[in-house]
Amino acid sequence: MARTLLVSDLIPGVRGEREIWWSAAIAAGVVLSVAGCGGGVETDETSEEALPAEPQLALEEIAEFEEPIALTGAKDGSLYVGERAGVVKRFDPASEEKPEVVLDISGDVSTEGEGALLSLAHSPKGDEIFVTYSGRDKKLHLEAFVPRDASSRRELLAIDHPNEVHWGGHLAFDDDGRLYLSTGEGGPVAPRPLVSQDPDSPLGKLFRLDPEAAKPDTEMIALGLRNPWQFSIDGTDIWIGDVGDFQQEEVDLASTEVKEPPNYGWPVLEGTAETGVEDKGEPLVEPVLTYERTGKEDDPNCAITGGHIVRDPALEPLEGRYIYADYCRGVIESAKPSGDGLGEPEPTGLELLRIASFAQDAEGHSYAISLTGKVYRFVYE
Repeated sequence: MARTLLVSDLIPGVRGEREIWWSAAIAAGVVLSVAGCGGGVETDETSEEALPAEPQLALEEIAEFEEPIALTGAKDGSLYVGERAGVVKRFDPASEEKPEVVLDISGDVSTEGEGALLSLAHSPKGDEIFVTYSGRDKKLHLEAFVPRDASSRRELLAIDHPNEVHWGGHLAFDDDGRLYLSTGEGGPVAPRPLVSQDPDSPLGKLFRLDPEAAKPDTEMIALGLRNPWQFSIDGTDIWIGDVGDFQQEEVDLASTEVKEPPNYGWPVLEGTAETGVEDKGEPLVEPVLTYERTGKEDDPNCAITGGHIVRDPALEPLEGRYIYADYCRGVIESAKPSGDGLGEPEPTGLELLRIASFAQDAEGHSYAISLTGKVYRFVYE
């Protein structure tokens, strides 16, 4: 049975996590308020008829998993959820049936450091689902499979990865059915690697490729990224949430109609802040949204979870706005696209622990996925 969390029910954000999503287990408690009514002496007073409640944004719990981290929807209304350890499950939110395992690659997935099954994307042209994961062979893998058919697995890319951090690995399709893949720069935290600025390195980039090719060529769409988690495509706009180091978190705006790949500056710039790394002389593109962080234990912020432009007309207050959150602070915020950027962010009134990703299904519904084990759908009721 689906359970709806209203603003007053939501778990407050975490404090003090340093690295991205799964770097530590977090204990959380929920305080429930129970109101009771008792009998009394009858009076002649007549209570006023209760007014209908004003609609408000809420998160409706639709299913529970083992550390869910990614979600994609099929045209038949079914949803596919990837669990961090490497299991993909299918379920129908309108059914009472339990989620069904359609792929188990846990034997190939490394969960060391920030490793995981990283992303899922359902093909808009067929039945295949595309998946990325951090391999035990220290490579970032991009594969495709047909649900319930393990023999259908095919590998498109395998990219060498130097460490157990900053994998990137998010996937999304554009309106023309082309597949996009983000890659992190692989760390370490210090000294800052320069690979994001190297056009010949596959690390710290956003690529486009042909999903139907056996061994596709990669077309660079953007460079100068640190750990892009996550990006989304809305028309020709590509909204990239890029995880910062010790100064700023950022959202970058790219385009599917790219002529010259924009350079977002890492490691020369972190957001709009200079890092002290020598400028290579490239024209650097500033982000469209930033927020501050310190990297200290008392900092409520630690890593951005990039989101998407809401396109569900039932979500009246959010429709047309970009939603995102910080993994540690847990406050879901939104900002309105304005010109070539984003306006001032505003809180949605919703908070959630350990938001690993946001997602949209084939019908345009919006979801928040928490590593605490729950998948929620945004509703307005």
